[in-house]
Amino acid sequence: MLTDPHAIIEDILIQEGGDKVVVDTGGTTKWGISEKGTGWSSDEIKALTKEDAIEFYMKEYYLPLKRLPAELLHICIDSAVNMGRRQMVKLLQRASGLSGGDVDGHLGPKTYAAAQSCTPGEFREQRFLFYENLVKQDEKYAKYRMGWLRRTMRV
Repeated sequence: MLTDPHAIIEDILIQEGGDKVVVDTGGTTKWGISEKGTGWSSDEIKALTKEDAIEFYMKEYYLPLKRLPAELLHICIDSAVNMGRRQMVKLLQRASGLSGGDVDGHLGPKTYAAAQSCTPGEFREQRFLFYENLVKQDEKYAKYRMGWLRRTMRV
């Protein structure tokens, strides 16, 4: 379990493919940062340096989530990068025992308090179930299943 923000971000950069430029459903993507996710042009994405990527992940993921319990920080940041912050928060809320209207995807005092008793294993279970349900609902996601599951088990 990583708790140092720089180590977490380094791990995410590796998981997201490093400096390889790919074109996929998010458009041009490098370091896991995509046109669709940022609104940046293909040329801007291609020009990203590792330092740019680190700055992006610090600002967009670490800083908004840094108040989470240390043992959940890596798995929550990794999940937010992979599925978006709002969906990650919903998983955290469920894993923390919240239900109904309290599962709203907003990271507020109730979620922070509930997260104090959540374990990485409880969060990992919710992440696993989320990916499995995606694949069951739409076969277009089947090609991502094994990668998602490996990532879920690894972090």
